[in-house]
Formats: sequence, structure tokens, C-alpha cells
Amino acid sequence: MTDYNAGDIILVPFPLGDQFTPKKRPAAIIFVETDQVTMAQITGNITRSPRKGDYLITNWQECGLLRPSLVRRRFATIPISAVLRKIGNLGKEDFDKTLTELLRQQ
Repeated sequence: MTDYNAGDIILVPFPLGDQFTPKKRPAAIIFVETDQVTMAQITGNITRSPRKGDYLITNWQECGLLRPSLVRRRFATIPISAVLRKIGNLGKEDFDKTLTELLRQQ
């Protein structure tokens, strides 16, 4: 089993809205427990108006992402066994700023 850490970018079957079949999407790990991870959605759709809690990843290429992306305040907790693979890592600066935006109240 692979070790995962907060700030890692992973590929997961992320539940999307009211769809019953999850799609493979990148996500940022926010918190790791023994057998599960809490993650935030990553989207490449950066042309829409930003939502409260969105954070545009500055070093998206170094993180292993294919296009400019942002972390969205859309959380899910899944078993570690559901993680398909690790893509990269946000890096300290992007992770710290992501947490600040995700936790922003206003």
C-alpha cells in the first residue's frame, strides 16, 4: 500500500453531483487517517466565476496536472483502497494557500 500525505494529488473515482457513476478525477488530500483520506476536488474548469473557497494552483505543472487547475471546496472522504494512484504533490506554498481558501468563512 502506498503512503499518502496531506497535499498529495491523487486520482480517484470522485462522486459528481447526482450522477451514480463516479468519474476519475484528480483531488487534493486534505487529511489522512489510518484507512481513509479526506480530499477536495480539483477541476480544470477555471473559466467559470470563482466560488467561495476556490484556490487556483500556481504550480500546476510541477504538481503533475495536465492543465491549469483549481482546488474547489467540494469534499469527500474515501477509503485509501479507492485511490487509483498518486499524481503529484501541491507543494507547501500551494497547500498552505489551499487550506486558507478552503477554510475562509467569507
